Amino acid sequence: MDVTRENFLSYYSEVLEKIKECTFIAFDTEFTGLLDDGIKEDWLDTPSERYEKLKQGTSQFLIMQFGLCLFTKITATKYTAQPYNFFLFPGNPTPGTGDVRFLCQASSIKFLTEHNFDFNKWVREGVYFLSKPEAKKYDEFKQRMEDRKSNRVEVTDPEDQAFVANVKEQIDALLSNPKTPGIEVECVNSYKRKLVYQVVDDNFIDSQLIVYITDKDKILAVKKPTSKLLKDRERKQQEKRNEEIKYKGFLHIIEALVESGKLLVGHNCLLDILHTYRQFLSPLPDTFDEFKTILRSTFPKLIDTKLIGSTDPVKPLIPSTHLGDAFSTVCNPQSGFPKVEVKLPRKCNSKNTPHTAWYDAYMTGVCFATYNAFLESQLKTPEEKPGSFLAEFPVMNPFLNRIFFLFSNDMTYIDLAAPDVIPDRSHVFHLTFDSSVQARDIYGLFSPFGRIGINWLCKTSAFVTLTDKTKSEDCFKAMKLSSLLADKPFTVQTYKQFQNVKREVQGVDTTRSEEKRKLEVSSKDSNTSNVEEKLESVPKKTKLFDEGDW
Repeated sequence: MDVTRENFLSYYSEVLEKIKECTFIAFDTEFTGLLDDGIKEDWLDTPSERYEKLKQGTSQFLIMQFGLCLFTKITATKYTAQPYNFFLFPGNPTPGTGDVRFLCQASSIKFLTEHNFDFNKWVREGVYFLSKPEAKKYDEFKQRMEDRKSNRVEVTDPEDQAFVANVKEQIDALLSNPKTPGIEVECVNSYKRKLVYQVVDDNFIDSQLIVYITDKDKILAVKKPTSKLLKDRERKQQEKRNEEIKYKGFLHIIEALVESGKLLVGHNCLLDILHTYRQFLSPLPDTFDEFKTILRSTFPKLIDTKLIGSTDPVKPLIPSTHLGDAFSTVCNPQSGFPKVEVKLPRKCNSKNTPHTAWYDAYMTGVCFATYNAFLESQLKTPEEKPGSFLAEFPVMNPFLNRIFFLFSNDMTYIDLAAPDVIPDRSHVFHLTFDSSVQARDIYGLFSPFGRIGINWLCKTSAFVTLTDKTKSEDCFKAMKLSSLLADKPFTVQTYKQFQNVKREVQGVDTTRSEEKRKLEVSSKDSNTSNVEEKLESVPKKTKLFDEGDW
């Protein structure tokens, strides 16, 4: 069910009502791109490090399509689903801002093309949207316009005073004569029109007189209220409200999701969440801890079906947690999952439409409903999780606000409701070296300690992971106390040392950035510009990898 600029108003009230009525909401998005060049997700990323990368790497891409599928629970194995597929295009710059600019990534566009994405519909018919900060600017602009219209004019010019008195006299005569429907007032300019409106507001507000500009040149009509005129005024007021709805566009839907507090279900949805928050609600905060705090108050109930499918007892039944594969599995009568019936509207064609946002949201919701029915059949006593509680789906509480952590070998999820817990990585070492070093050199260096994995960060640095964790301490001692590194182009740190130095550098950078900001503000006030010279008193960034570490 495609929602475009043309039919957005006709679906607007329906979507808001369905959001209030449904049991849970599945969602999915399609982007103009995933990550900027040079941004690489690494399997040793901490949640905070991954957030920094995604925050930087996604900042200029847009959500092109937003899919919602609103599920209403009838029984444990029966649901109705109402899907909506919103095409989104940034066509409404707020007053005082320029045209919207964004990036497209060739691989993402090619991928969507291969799955029949309608780019003409996206550009020509995409629903407009504002972010909350932009909407605030728009509201402030409108209020200034309204205030300007409502500002009283002190009439001091004798000619204007005579004009005002004449208009008041004509309206008095109009109201005293039941046979006269209205009058027409000649206004040579907008100032005169304002005076007429002011006369009506000051003296005849209870008479419900209708004032409007006529088709005649420089003529303003003042009419007694009739059913036709009142309906026409209401129609114009509704048109004005509709224009505002269309102007803010999809932001209204996002605000309805926030206000509802309903359970939101995504699949591998960290990127979807980041993009949604940044594009519609607010710029992403500096740190992951700040983001988690804000997100919990914005979307307090989030669940990721990829995490459920990667966790026992569901995991053994899912050969692949890829959304399409997982959906095919839960719909297979031989899979071991209970059969869950989901009724779609007749006009929805659910065949052969993967990577269309509404259909991916639909598949996500079906997986969630099936996993829930399966877990209910497996667990006699639902496991409770402190904090928010899912009354409709108590067996899902262990997954509440935990998002699958992609590209990580030792962390399955990030917990939006708890501090990050980094697993033991004492078997991980960080190496820096010159660009001539090859993989065989690193394998040779660590050969006494068994098999290793190399994770290249760039041409001159890498993480090395020992397969046998029990040899971590021996490796540490051997490299620290022997001449193993003599005449070798390597600098080696434990993972813990690497993180400590990194935090120290980030702290210095933060201090220098704050000092620079303060000095720049001070310079504007004192008309001095030598900010960098003053920064000499602030410690500079230390070398991240010092040969004296080991």
